[in-house]
Amino acid sequence: MTLLYVAAGISNPAGERLGQDRLQQVLEYVDAGNRIQSKIVFSDSIADAIVTEVNDGYDLVMIGASRESSLDKVLFGDIPAAVVRTSKCPVAVVRQPQKITGDLSWKVREWLPRLSLQERTEAYVRIPAQCPA
Repeated sequence: MTLLYVAAGISNPAGERLGQDRLQQVLEYVDAGNRIQSKIVFSDSIADAIVTEVNDGYDLVMIGASRESSLDKVLFGDIPAAVVRTSKCPVAVVRQPQKITGDLSWKVREWLPRLSLQERTEAYVRIPAQCPA
């Protein structure tokens, strides 16, 4: 799995640092160990950069749905829609939870202790063994 960050414009140290920070935030939240690679790409077109990257041998693209208004999408473009239209591989567009429940659910997740990947795996294996059929 590859986590891709596309920075606008040409390669520069500030864009590189911003990309690394954003990728690190996601990697810390996901807690997937070393199973996720990260990559930073610079391009004038974010959608074109994503499509170019994924057409190079990926099986699936997962991209977040934007929160912009319809007017913003018309004026500035809709990256998920452009990727869906031009990608040769399947694209899954993921929407964030609704504002009220979404914010609350993220807060609750911050309060709850997080299990490591090993602990989650062990719990997943134990649950069916302990539940009556």
